[in-house]
Amino acid sequence: MEEEKVVYKLKKQPLSSELKERKEKRKRGIFVGVLVILFLVLGIFIGLAASSLDDGLNSDGNKIYKKFQEIERYMNSFWLYGDDYEDLNQVLEDNAFYGMTSFEDDPYTSYMSVEDYDEFNSSINMNIVGIGITYIQLDDVTTIMRVLKDSPAEQGGLMAGDIIKHIDGIDISGMTTDEISNLALGDEGTVVNIEVMRDGETLSFDIVRAAIDATTYAYSEDDYVVLDIDSFGVNTYNECIHYLEDYRDYEKLIIDLRDNTGGYQTSVQEVAHLFLGDDVLVMSQEFKDGHSEEYYTLGSEHYDNFEEIVVLINEHTASAAEVLAIALKEQHPNATLMGTTTFGKGVVQTSFVLDDGSVIKITSSKWLSPNGEWINGIGIKPDVEVLLDDILYEIYTMMEDGDVLTLDSVSPFNILASESLEFLGYDIARKDGYFDESLQAAISAFQADKGFEVTGELDSATYETIISNVIKEWAMNPQKDRQMLEAIAYISE
Repeated sequence: MEEEKVVYKLKKQPLSSELKERKEKRKRGIFVGVLVILFLVLGIFIGLAASSLDDGLNSDGNKIYKKFQEIERYMNSFWLYGDDYEDLNQVLEDNAFYGMTSFEDDPYTSYMSVEDYDEFNSSINMNIVGIGITYIQLDDVTTIMRVLKDSPAEQGGLMAGDIIKHIDGIDISGMTTDEISNLALGDEGTVVNIEVMRDGETLSFDIVRAAIDATTYAYSEDDYVVLDIDSFGVNTYNECIHYLEDYRDYEKLIIDLRDNTGGYQTSVQEVAHLFLGDDVLVMSQEFKDGHSEEYYTLGSEHYDNFEEIVVLINEHTASAAEVLAIALKEQHPNATLMGTTTFGKGVVQTSFVLDDGSVIKITSSKWLSPNGEWINGIGIKPDVEVLLDDILYEIYTMMEDGDVLTLDSVSPFNILASESLEFLGYDIARKDGYFDESLQAAISAFQADKGFEVTGELDSATYETIISNVIKEWAMNPQKDRQMLEAIAYISE
């Protein structure tokens, strides 16, 4: 059975919509639990039968198998929502397997259907056919967070901060993130229509889908280079080389690992080679049976021209990205970590491919830094801590349609609006939730700037546009990225 070692790709902090989806899954917990037991006992029964053990045990196994068949028959015959599934029996089986590999004390061990595993690999390698955007859901509002460089979305005119309303004429309100992604993805060369709201104006874009396979982007400014690594895929090493070959005359490098939530272990070893050279220890692993193994840099290219490196990290830097960050800190002669403390995932999963192409990922070891540090649950503290603006750490919630806040009102939405408007450059006197005259003036100025009717009131449309402009400003205005500005200042000294 083929075994594949990965440093598991984690999800970012779940949004409210994702939490809602998780809660719905938990509601099926009892049912899934029953199926888990059934499949577990069924597996035992099959093994016992194959070993020709006594008929009494086989008889018990037959009873359990019969009970499962009964449940399956009842579900197919009477479950109100059964017809919503193309292959209900497969769904029932997968639910059982998900339950068998779900543990509160180990969130990383899991079962993955064939489709799940394909999506998992695509998310790491970015080898999907789509339009090249990342987005977040704030309650029922879907906002573009980032438009990938040279992607169909960028070429088609989409921008960070755009609020997606329709995809191919379909209203996406109330849809899950998976449902939205399924609408956006499609065959290469086909056209998808994306309708967005930008500063209160409805815009429509026809985007030609294309293969998205970039995990890395780099550029140079003055006397330094910035290398942005989104994940560690199978081709990340070659992607880095593609950029770094043009920068052999530079001595200063900023590696941006913020929001990089992991990838493949071998990819980390390869990327580490680019900056550490041959046979340098990257990490070690300790296994269940007590033995340990050491893992060294892999590859042929070494860019020793980068004498000084600043590595940007944050609370979403996890797993494989943490491996690289701490390896550079401990093994490079002049590497500095900057930002905020990382996620803290210090365990490794091994993937086992089952006969039908599905996969189970099992936490099989813990990894240690070259100096023997285990960061699980702790994270990696930066050498220089740099925080972003307060508004960028807020958990956004959206106003209900029709709601309006006016002078002298008190509301959490007033806090978010005040912080957001201050971030956007408007004068704000207080940010404690009280709607004062300065907030009224700022809202009026914002409405005038965006071509809205000037009311000085915080209605849902104005609030939604304010939040989308925060996202746009953060994504597109380098002067709003305190961490990058500090890294540039530090490396330029």
